[in-house]
Amino acid sequence: MVQRLLVLAATALLMAALGTQALEDDGQALAASSDALLSSEEPTEPPPITTPPLPEGSLGLRPSVPTPPALPGAYRFVSAPDFLNQDVGDVRELGVTPVVDEFGLEVNSTNQWYAAALDQVLSEMRAQGANDFLSAGDLVGGRWGRSLNPVRYFGPTTNDRQRSAAYVRAANLYYPAWNRMVRSHGFRPWVTVGDHDLGDNPWRRYAKSPWMRFKYKNLPQAKRLFRAHLLGHTAGLSRPARGQGRHASYAVRLHPDVLLVSLDVFTRDQRQVRARVDAPTLNWLKRVLARAKQQDVPWVIVQGHTPVVEPVRVRYSSNLRYTGGARSALWKTMVKGGVDLYFAGEVHDQSLVVRDGVAQVAHGSLFYQGEASYLVGQVTRDRLILANHQFRGQDFWKLGGVWATEGMVGGRVLEYYGDSFVSGVIEASRAPSGRIRVDRTSGVFDPLPRG
Repeated sequence: MVQRLLVLAATALLMAALGTQALEDDGQALAASSDALLSSEEPTEPPPITTPPLPEGSLGLRPSVPTPPALPGAYRFVSAPDFLNQDVGDVRELGVTPVVDEFGLEVNSTNQWYAAALDQVLSEMRAQGANDFLSAGDLVGGRWGRSLNPVRYFGPTTNDRQRSAAYVRAANLYYPAWNRMVRSHGFRPWVTVGDHDLGDNPWRRYAKSPWMRFKYKNLPQAKRLFRAHLLGHTAGLSRPARGQGRHASYAVRLHPDVLLVSLDVFTRDQRQVRARVDAPTLNWLKRVLARAKQQDVPWVIVQGHTPVVEPVRVRYSSNLRYTGGARSALWKTMVKGGVDLYFAGEVHDQSLVVRDGVAQVAHGSLFYQGEASYLVGQVTRDRLILANHQFRGQDFWKLGGVWATEGMVGGRVLEYYGDSFVSGVIEASRAPSGRIRVDRTSGVFDPLPRG
């Protein structure tokens, strides 16, 4: 009862404040009233959910393609950018007791449906025989340091000091939860930052929104927190010695046949943050690629969050692109340096573009929308096969949503229906020129018309 009175009092003060001024962030309304969010009852067993047919337009309705052959003796990895693109974790780890809502359920950033769905997806990934888990960013929702939800587990956010403290509390919850989740299924994660891991785009120094100005100011801290929580195992690896990319950029020899270079593609200038590698990181990349040529590394993969070249499919995305595209110094460096594959996320869909001897593979999708997917790579010295695995699933809002600082993100109930299917395949080898040669494609990796 005491806890309920305290939460109601805090919510009443919030509502009174909102009556005299607009929300500081985006002018959005709160997700729900205090009456809808709070209940004096203990959590109850949720009612059963009846699974409806998949809606038209679902990724689950895309046609499957034949599963590619297994390459004997191949090194295997999985890659899933934008996994999860959502804040998933148990707020009890903050030392608080979750409030109970009108459905008799706890207001939290995870639940039994999410735990089951995550275990299903990650267990299937692990069954592919891979130990290495690649992700080109957007591991979390990351819109931290603001409060669009009357339930404020991370504390007040009325000034930059409070915003920074709330941001740190969120990072200390969600990043370790993500790391444990992936590692508990036997993976070694190799990740870099996406826009959501840095507060979500855009970031503007002179914006009207205090929260947007805070995101711009907070960028260095956001990168340090990402590295501290997720990249401790990369200590000792090659990385830029200075510059804005030094925290989340690194190179690792995953296998004698495979070099992975992870890039932080986000740079803050005097006015905003752009998708662009800074000069120290670019110079470091040139040295890494030159060394790979000297060592005759068969396959070089670079992963960065944003696509660089067009066309790409886009689904539920802000559609960020790398500044300058194929004319950028980054793309020219990858071409000259002999990069074979550039892995991108951001667009929550899959496509292949081969240009200037580099194959850009955009992939990944949104777990919380019931559209989880992942790429399986098989690599030998002379051949490479990539297969996109697509799950069929759906989220349900009948019992409300999953708690986040921005409101509710994703239906509280999330179900996946059976195993994934293969929706696209890339088979490649080495051309006489030494560049990658795409021999066959199918499904989502068939060429898109250039617009």
